[in-house]
Amino acid sequence: MQDAPEAVDDVVLTVSELLTNAHVHAHSTAHLVLSWDRRCLHVYVSDTGPGMPTPGDSDTTKVSGRGLAIVDAVADEWEMLRHAGGKAIYACFHPPGQTDPHATS
Repeated sequence: MQDAPEAVDDVVLTVSELLTNAHVHAHSTAHLVLSWDRRCLHVYVSDTGPGMPTPGDSDTTKVSGRGLAIVDAVADEWEMLRHAGGKAIYACFHPPGQTDPHATS
């Protein structure tokens, strides 16, 4: 991520997209967990919807369907995870201007 203000916007946008997807597409409550481990800010949103999300097309004339593409564009890392009773989307945001303390040389 380039700078702190943009990083904050990216995190807020990701949280908004993932929570909206959980409610609109999974018809479920959602659980949001944010955690920090000195490597990245982890954003974890889980729901009880039965299916895994499928990325939509990038048709900009549609009002929805681009949530995962947005997450992919702004997060440093992200993945979909299955868990008992549902699924989760996890995204990681590295701090601006800081090297990864877990990286191996």
